[in-house]
Amino acid sequence: MNDGVCDFDVIVLGGGAAGLCAAISARQAGARVLIAEAAPRLGGSTALSGGNILAGGTHIQEKAGIVDTAQALFDYLTAINQNMPRPGVVRRYCFEAPDTLAWLETLGVNFPAEELRRIGASGPPRAHRAEGHGAGLVSVLEREVFARGVEVATNTRVDGLLLDADEKRIRGIRAAGCDVTAPAVVIAMGGFGASNDRLDAYYAAARRHPDCAWYIGVATAQGDGLDMVAEVGADNWGHDEGLLLLTSGFSRDIELYPPGWLVLVNEKGARFVDETADYAIQSFAVQRQPGGACHAIFDQASLELTAKPVQDFRTSYASPNWHKDRLQQLLADGRILRAETLVELATQLGTDASRLAATVDRYNRLCERGIDTDFGKDAAWMRALSQPPFYAVKLMPAVISMTGMGPVIDDEAAVLSEGLPVPGLFAAGEVTGGLGGFVYAGSGASVGNGVVFGRIAGASAARHALTMSDGKPKPVLNRGHGRSG
Repeated sequence: MNDGVCDFDVIVLGGGAAGLCAAISARQAGARVLIAEAAPRLGGSTALSGGNILAGGTHIQEKAGIVDTAQALFDYLTAINQNMPRPGVVRRYCFEAPDTLAWLETLGVNFPAEELRRIGASGPPRAHRAEGHGAGLVSVLEREVFARGVEVATNTRVDGLLLDADEKRIRGIRAAGCDVTAPAVVIAMGGFGASNDRLDAYYAAARRHPDCAWYIGVATAQGDGLDMVAEVGADNWGHDEGLLLLTSGFSRDIELYPPGWLVLVNEKGARFVDETADYAIQSFAVQRQPGGACHAIFDQASLELTAKPVQDFRTSYASPNWHKDRLQQLLADGRILRAETLVELATQLGTDASRLAATVDRYNRLCERGIDTDFGKDAAWMRALSQPPFYAVKLMPAVISMTGMGPVIDDEAAVLSEGLPVPGLFAAGEVTGGLGGFVYAGSGASVGNGVVFGRIAGASAARHALTMSDGKPKPVLNRGHGRSG
């Protein structure tokens, strides 16, 4: 950016799904819009995602013969988090999501009905996967941004907000030595998964197993948005919340689901969860165990039956690690515990041998009956552990998928301070708190949050900015920026 008078109606901070939708929405409302993005190109962490959007009562579901409603989705989201997130914001999401999907389709995003997925405990198939996944979604949005004349400044990290001290209103941003003025700013800078300092401060659970922790996202997700909202005394929500995926630490591969034939036990040797449950539910259950980890137990029969990577029945993902050749290699490298008896395995695990033996015995009897009366595990994955040797792998919730700490917004995406909107400041996507809750809702909740509230934030910001306009001609920013990356 160059020095000089720089005036827009709306400035959007961040170029992921939330920021791109905000920019397009604001532009459609007649606002002059600038996107400031810290990375060399647009897309953010959304470009690395599966591109799912969680929605209920959509015409895409109807086309596939699926009966669902926005109210049913609202009931699910509030139930799993005990109504703790702001219910008004959650309701707005649920009832806006079908229209947002239709809006994305008008822009050129395709959601094949055959790609609808039931992932998690969310009832009917509600995960609407964009064609081309996250990369395909942002490709369409990026094209629209440039086609509609939105100004884009990449490689631009914002230093702070410009505030009117007397009126306590947003006046723009400061970035790269330039004050860029605008009556409305949308913060859509994503989370802070790439910042160990932020994780230490706001998401300690993500730092519990630092040796095998890693982040699924872009390096620019440093949590700058938290600094921005702190300037206006914004209310925050979501301390120590987000989504962690389980990992064995074998490799940096995303394995949403450990194989269902495993038996998960805590450090006391007790089962504690359905091994075929949704990945978010499993991870949350593991976090609550002593030591915040568990062990996956299996026997020789399970090892022999896993001749190659098997596509999990719950998803389209095939595990790159949990198959015979790979497991035998890991055994040879000493990365999997092996024992001829359960007593010996318990000793290696440092757990009570009688408890582990009793746990396995009870599990085996449930397998004989063909029904898991303890945790409701899918019977198709119930295999008795009876053929030695026995094996154990430590699983930890350490792969950071998203962070949940951020400013509270209302149903118009306005940032709140002491319960009241900060004039001219809006936020959307992962940067916000108060929608996700302590249990992740399932695939599509994060990207859905970005596109739904990105669209809302852009419209709200444009409405605020155009209402504030004094009718004077607006100088054009003298920049050398264009499409990059």
